[in-house]
Amino acid sequence: MKAWRDVLACATCVGVPWVKADLGFFWSALFLMVVPVAVAGLIGGWLYSAYRRGRDGVATGARRSRL
Repeated sequence: MKAWRDVLACATCVGVPWVKADLGFFWSALFLMVVPVAVAGLIGGWLYSAYRRGRDGVATGARRSRL
């Protein structure tokens, strides 16, 4: 029969409050959930700003008269 100290060494045993590995599992899971959303938001924001800059540039360029 395994002792309690052997169970704490298990990589899949999460939930013991005094083990620092629980904190690592928490932050890694949080990081893996947040990063894809942040990257998609940054790419979407960049595309939107490029669209707005292009649209505004066409509108101001059409008003210029050729000399």
